[in-house]
Amino acid sequence: MGLSKPFAIDTWCRTHKVPSCVAPLSITELAELSGEASSTNPLGLNDIPLDYGSVLGSQELRENIAALFKKGANSPISWQDVIITTGAISANFLVLDTLVGPGDHVICQYPTYQQLYEVPRRQGAQVDLWRLKEAENWSLDVTELSTMTRPNTKMIIINNPCNPSGTAISRESLQAIVDFAKPRGITILCDEVFSPLFYDEEPPSILEMGYSNVISTRSCSKGMSLPGIRLGWIASPNKEIMKQAADSRDYTTVAVSKLDDRVAAFALSDSIRPQIIKRSIELCKTNIALLEQFVTKHKGICSWVKPTAGATAFIKISRNGQPVDDAAFCKDVLEKAQLLLIPGGYAFGTEGEDFKGYVRIGFVVQPEYFASALGMLDEYFTKFF
Repeated sequence: MGLSKPFAIDTWCRTHKVPSCVAPLSITELAELSGEASSTNPLGLNDIPLDYGSVLGSQELRENIAALFKKGANSPISWQDVIITTGAISANFLVLDTLVGPGDHVICQYPTYQQLYEVPRRQGAQVDLWRLKEAENWSLDVTELSTMTRPNTKMIIINNPCNPSGTAISRESLQAIVDFAKPRGITILCDEVFSPLFYDEEPPSILEMGYSNVISTRSCSKGMSLPGIRLGWIASPNKEIMKQAADSRDYTTVAVSKLDDRVAAFALSDSIRPQIIKRSIELCKTNIALLEQFVTKHKGICSWVKPTAGATAFIKISRNGQPVDDAAFCKDVLEKAQLLLIPGGYAFGTEGEDFKGYVRIGFVVQPEYFASALGMLDEYFTKFF
């Protein structure tokens, strides 16, 4: 069965060579975070035999991932409840390919990463989009679930923090979603790839909400600033879900790279992980302040809901009070200012003119780089807009 439509954001990024929305760490920088001289080879990469790795990922890596969700002596999952994949995009695909099919109904948060609703459609499921309320800080209205659910509703899909809006689902809303799904036996998939990039209070993972039919997908790409190692994972306390996912995975992945596995295990260790997360959040806060100044300066052109989490902002661009054609705008900015932006309506809108005029801006980069990019956009507005 073919895909229902092209993957817009990846098509745009591939065509225009858009860089990652994070400031990636090098192996040297990662090693330095350990406090040891890089010459001591703290990652131990030189001695790894380059054969196949552990089928579901090394125990060390899976233990470090399980530890992310441990609070005191309690943890909602063990290391056996984690499956390693080649990035979160593979984790999401594997879950959806395994659990969703013809005759199923899926409710998916919107806007969000296109994969999360297009893959269920590809699988033959009926998909209803659960629209965020922009006027209420891009929040979800949980009361809408009662009118959206059908007898065949198989899954509710959410994204926390949200890509593209940069907003978070609160603990209270997560609990309400779980309280709704649990008595109906509906599985909840939460794409948590931008976790733990929360600037204020961090809501719990979906795994920590006391319900077994939940799945979390994450990766090292965003919060850990390691998109180049292409390593993600699926985690769930539901043994049957994990068995089905592992069986399906055998058709696509023998094992992830042992080098990627080792780098990820090192980065996610207790001694390194907090420093990486601290670095990422500091970059977020510094650059959000720069972006807020920019939006305020151009308030007749730009409007937004200020992000509270994640690595992206969703900004509406208007001319004479009307939203621009976002794809044409981004192409014009690229041509005249040599600046690459993601058109929001093109990349995140699936129906009609949804999110017309919006652009998604990634901001977890070095501040001097981000300030320079904002300066280029400022000059474009002055000269051409």
